[in-house]
Amino acid sequence: MAFLSARGYETVFVRDVVSRYEATRPVPSTWVALTFDGGYEGFARNVYPVLEQYGSKATLFVIVADVGTGGNLTWDQLRRMSRSGLVEIGSHSYDHVPDECLPAARARDEEARAKTVLEANLGAPVVTYAYPFGAYSERAARMLQALGYRGAVGTVYRRNEFKADDVFNLRRVYVSRVAALPLMFRFMLSGYYVPTRALILRGLDIKVPRGVGCD
Repeated sequence: MAFLSARGYETVFVRDVVSRYEATRPVPSTWVALTFDGGYEGFARNVYPVLEQYGSKATLFVIVADVGTGGNLTWDQLRRMSRSGLVEIGSHSYDHVPDECLPAARARDEEARAKTVLEANLGAPVVTYAYPFGAYSERAARMLQALGYRGAVGTVYRRNEFKADDVFNLRRVYVSRVAALPLMFRFMLSGYYVPTRALILRGLDIKVPRGVGCD
């Protein structure tokens, strides 16, 4: 956050990025959308104080069924952060089951339930979504749009698996420990990291989604 702040980057919510695409306006190269999946208590302990320190914004995608359970944020914490103006709350599904693992009717019911519960407890609209395991599908995208979501995020994988203007499959860059390497985080912010990583994964024949299994 110190790096972003010192170099003139502006942190924005995912819904702000979606709004730019909806208005057919370019997304500024200085915009950075910070995203966190799950809704774990560590977000309040480790992330939120840093957001406050730098006046930064982030989008937190919450697994609804886990709210208030061991190791996860409570509704009071989520409401407080949502009302701060620093955190956008989005859905990460009701219980983190990929759409492809459920019959269509049940998948729709689960996502509708997640949105309803979030909005009722937060007192604010929930318009963005993160696919469990990054498991995007056209069926899921159509379902989310019909339920009133305005956009959703996946994960950057192989070349040609994302369209630049598809607000229901927005690309994300996973910031892992390698970001601590000299110049690596700066490279991740550049326009070169995504195509470079895509070519590597394509060469290794790594496909999406990864880590998804349906019991």
